[in-house]
Formats: sequence, C-alpha cells, structure tokens
Amino acid sequence: MSIFESVFKLSKEVLENAKDVTIDYDYINDKGKDLILATDLPITKLQIDTKEIRKLILKELTLDSINYCYWYGSCNFRFNNAGATKASELLNNSFIDYSRSDPACDDFSVCIDKFKHELLENRFPLLEERFRHLNEVEINGESFADAIFLYREEKVTFDFIVENMLWYFPGFASDLFLKRAALFFINLYRVAGLFEKNLSQLPVAADYQLPKVLEYYGFIKYSEELKNIINKEILIPKGSRFEIEIRAATVLACQKLCEVTNLNIAQIDIFFWGSRNITKTPFHLCATTDY
Repeated sequence: MSIFESVFKLSKEVLENAKDVTIDYDYINDKGKDLILATDLPITKLQIDTKEIRKLILKELTLDSINYCYWYGSCNFRFNNAGATKASELLNNSFIDYSRSDPACDDFSVCIDKFKHELLENRFPLLEERFRHLNEVEINGESFADAIFLYREEKVTFDFIVENMLWYFPGFASDLFLKRAALFFINLYRVAGLFEKNLSQLPVAADYQLPKVLEYYGFIKYSEELKNIINKEILIPKGSRFEIEIRAATVLACQKLCEVTNLNIAQIDIFFWGSRNITKTPFHLCATTDY
C-alpha cells in the first residue's frame, strides 16, 4: 500500500463508524456532479524554463511547510492580513534573488531566513511551529528538489518521492490526512504540469475551507450538535471525533466527485477552494499545523 492510499483507507475506517458527519452519495451521483460539471475549471500550467523549476519546487515546498492555521481565535480574525495570500507574497519577496549556481545571489538558506523574518514581522500565528518546519525544509530542501529532477528523468518512482518527503520533513508527515503533502503535488501540477500522471493517487487537500463548502452544497451533512459548534465558533480539539470525521468525509466525498465527473483532484480542489466565500457560515476551528 502506498502512503497516500493509506489516507483513503483511514478515511473509510473513520466514516464506517461516524456519528456526526455523513456523505450524501446519492446527491453526488445525481445533481451534485452536474453542479461541478457546469462550472469552468481552468488549470493554468505554465511553460517554465528548466532553470526556474528548481526555484518553483523550493518555493512551493517552503510555502506548504507553513500552510496552516492562519487565523487567531475566530475564522475572520487575522493580524496584518496574515493569511495564505500574504504568506505567498512574502515568500516571493524572499526568493527574488535565489540562485543555486550564482555565488553572488542568495542561496536557499538565505531565502529561508528572509522568509522567517517576514513571518515574524507580520506576526503570523504559531511561529514556533512554523520556524521548526522551515528548519526541516532548509536542511533537506535542495536534496529533495534533486530527487524530483530524478523523477522527471524516470530514474525514481513517485512513491520514492513521497516517502522521501515524509521522511525528511516530519512536519508534512505528522498529518493523518497528509493535506499539505498532497497540496504540494497538486500545486506543482497546477503551475507547471508536474506530476500529472500521479494525480489519481492523491487525496484532496483536506483543510478547513473545503468541508465548509461541501456541507453548504449538500455533499456532506453534519449533525445538529456539530453544526451548532461550528456556527458558534467553538474550538474543536485536534484529533477529536468531530475533526477526524469532517476531514475523512472531505477526502472521500472529493474522491467520489472525481470518479463521477472524470475531473482530476486538482480541478475538484480548485472548485471548492474557489467557492469558499459562497457562504458566510464559519469554517470549523481547530488549532493545528495540519491545515
């Protein structure tokens, strides 16, 4: 069993005994699939110069290593707009002068240090955890990029890449549902067409925004108890039954939507992420480094 296959297996085990979250498979098979198929879902794949691919890989790895829990206390409360968009902007600024081959330019470690400083100045939450994950990436990021180049030359397998990612970057591995790991491969496909043939192996990036939209559209359903907790913005403990059921249902509902629409997981992910503002219902609050 591959590592990502274990995410689907775990999700099925969770939903078999779920008490507060269910998937409406009948709706998915009927009107649900038509809702998505009626939407234009462009995937931008840039033609990137080979020398830029390494920079792209390192930037995506760095960003995804800290891509979690941007809010403070409430789903709409962020100091200095310190969210995913702001983090991406700060990352781009930190990597402007990166070059592995030019001694006059920044090396990877310098870029990481610049990014840390930007996160600190902008008062991002969970800085201790973010710095620890960035340290992991700083140590082994270049070697991981080398491995991806070997993959592109068909000298190593996709499973080899995934196993190396989770071995050398424990911050990615600690999540039962491997959200940030899956997002890394999905995003590299989106922007550069990398890993296209491996998309069918990936679970959706099960975060806090996607289940909110899945529930809004009726693909998944919550118990009244869970609805009340979310609507009152009560913190759900990491690893609680509520949290695990929400994320397991997100993974399996999106897997089923891929099956009935013949869309890939990157397209399904972008549909729900792009629809995240369609409802003012809060997302479930969970203080975690997983998403």
